[in-house]
Amino acid sequence: MRFTDPAEAHATLALRDGDPAALGYYLDHDRVHVGDVTTTSEQLFDAWLTDKRAGLDAIMLAGTRELVAVLNQQPREQRLAGSRPRHEATLADGNRASVGDTVVTRRNDRRLRAGNGWVKNGDRWDVDGVHPDGSLDVHNPSTHRRVSLPGGYVTNHAELG
Repeated sequence: MRFTDPAEAHATLALRDGDPAALGYYLDHDRVHVGDVTTTSEQLFDAWLTDKRAGLDAIMLAGTRELVAVLNQQPREQRLAGSRPRHEATLADGNRASVGDTVVTRRNDRRLRAGNGWVKNGDRWDVDGVHPDGSLDVHNPSTHRRVSLPGGYVTNHAELG
């Protein structure tokens, strides 16, 4: 990632190298916030929701896969507002996905062709269809590529995003 502030670029490299002095930059610029997991998670979700409502592309990051899975449930629960989708697929992170959800693929698979590319680790997809075998019809909102993710791939290598 390119930074417009040279000091931030330097701090990022120092942090990557394990230099604890790099934390000084983040502390001096109010980039470090401390709180319990529940409060911090609520604040993170609120900030994410504010960005999404403003039309921004936003992501939530967390330190563990378990916390990421919990955080990713929140937008889904809010979107569903208590209703139960007719068709759902079970994902690798223990969550479920239905039409309208976003999923992230976690394994490269060149056999799964999407337009002139293939499914890659870290790709984000919007769910357009769910089949009884757990497969998902998805499209990439950025590139508009479409692909059908097989049920086995979904249960082993897709997470709620």
